[in-house]
Amino acid sequence: MKGDIHDWAEWKSVNAHKMKHPADFEQRFVDLILAKVPGLDPDDVSAQYEFVDDTGRHRRIDFAIRNAAKGYDLMIELDGASKDTDTLKWRRLIPLAPVIQDIGPSS
Repeated sequence: MKGDIHDWAEWKSVNAHKMKHPADFEQRFVDLILAKVPGLDPDDVSAQYEFVDDTGRHRRIDFAIRNAAKGYDLMIELDGASKDTDTLKWRRLIPLAPVIQDIGPSS
């Protein structure tokens, strides 16, 4: 699939089955944050990225942003297990999205 995603709407459609949750944590994070990061290519983002931790346990993290040629390798976990039972933390973050978006390079 790498190299085939052309925009964030297509990325969300392809990855929707990996981001199902009643509160739409991951979908909203993509819309409010990732899609607005200048220069971030949707093709460099993986949803529910699988890895093995230092104890040998298989785990998943919400997003991995990886591109060796561009020199970045970033893992993002929004809320851990608590997102399954407590949406209060996420609801508190959403109003911060405009503030986070404004903290970019100034022109």
